[in-house]
Amino acid sequence: MKINLLAAMHSRTNGVVMVVLVVMMFASPSRAPAQSRDLFKDPLLRGELDPFTKLRSIRTQPEDGKIESIRYPDNDPAWLDFLKQYGGRPEMVYLVGWNRSVQLPDFPANTSERTRAELDYLLDLQSHRTEQHLKAITREVGNGLDSLGWLLNERFDLKKMPATTRLLGNAMRDVLAVCLSLKKTFMRPSPVVLEPRLKPCIEVPPYPAYPSGHSTQMYVLAFIFGDMMPDAQADFEVEAFRVAWDREMAGVQYPSDTAAGHALSLQLMDLMRNNPAYQADFKAAMIEWMKLNGKKEP
Repeated sequence: MKINLLAAMHSRTNGVVMVVLVVMMFASPSRAPAQSRDLFKDPLLRGELDPFTKLRSIRTQPEDGKIESIRYPDNDPAWLDFLKQYGGRPEMVYLVGWNRSVQLPDFPANTSERTRAELDYLLDLQSHRTEQHLKAITREVGNGLDSLGWLLNERFDLKKMPATTRLLGNAMRDVLAVCLSLKKTFMRPSPVVLEPRLKPCIEVPPYPAYPSGHSTQMYVLAFIFGDMMPDAQADFEVEAFRVAWDREMAGVQYPSDTAAGHALSLQLMDLMRNNPAYQADFKAAMIEWMKLNGKKEP
């Protein structure tokens, strides 16, 4: 079953942001499928620039063969170095056999009306960049754990939590390996390749665009922390959405990259929650967290 990558919903009511979340209360990591969650609405982040509604009806078939054939160069030295450094996971810990079930549709064609609409959206975002955006985007260049740091610091001291550190480390390494494998499959060129008027405010990443690794990693982290702390789940998911959207504001991801990352994270969380190694490590992390917070073990 393929995923509808443009299933995000956004609305504004009397100028007040309405963030709608289906908050799942997890007693164990395999209790409920991640697909049951609805992506929340957040007009504050996407505002009136949101292209998703109109993109549902825009054609995605290629019109120009020469432009359509453009892909991220598979012989780019920076990409090959990055792939060698981070993509060589000898074996998965939690995502064993992921490629037998995970599915993503192809990205919109380079010359399609939908890609043109996404590029116009990125140009519009670029014109609205502020110093506040630049600070956040620069801070979030690193991995997902770095990006969630300010929220983690409120609840965790990872130096005192080896079980939690092991859980997060294994999950992030597995997820990164999956993302790089899919990027290698699709080889989508960066937005600036198709739209030279884009001026990314950070260095263009040395890897293909689709799916977004930041979006995938951030949502996986948000779901893991949401399983551990259901009362704070909304905070983590909103922060994941914001960080993923910041990559669009930076000019380095298409909206469909971000949506693909979210769709991918849902599938990967289902796999992890049903993996015995993940279940054991999650339980150890929960016991560790509860002890540090003076709560009874689950």
